[in-house]
Amino acid sequence: TLDGLCAVLEIITPNHLLLIPRIYLVNYFCQDGIETKGRHLALLNYIILYPNSADKLTEVLINEIGHLVWDKKLNPQQRIEFYYLMLKEVPATLDKNDEQERYIFVLENFANSYLFYRLGIFDERRYPQIYLFIFSL
Repeated sequence: TLDGLCAVLEIITPNHLLLIPRIYLVNYFCQDGIETKGRHLALLNYIILYPNSADKLTEVLINEIGHLVWDKKLNPQQRIEFYYLMLKEVPATLDKNDEQERYIFVLENFANSYLFYRLGIFDERRYPQIYLFIFSL
């Protein structure tokens, strides 16, 4: 619902909200499969929420905003810094042998870290440097 969307946006800091010119709530499913609940269009900064995101609107929307923060707020040096923090605090990062697979793993973990931070459920004791990195944004 629109009220639910507004409530989620109140969790986000104003400077991150400025990165989002449009959020689309569409009535069709993603061509990639019904399990896809949201998507961000990096070149346009748009976020698309599919009908099956309704039950997890908060999580899906904040995750997609996390992707936009990665794309539009972080500079290349900050992305590299986050990559090295992942290598240090999330050893599973090294299990990804393919560069593209590792990049996607790091990107998804950034968006999830952003989500957990915004919801107040980030495990800062287990991932202290990643927490400080997200906090600094």
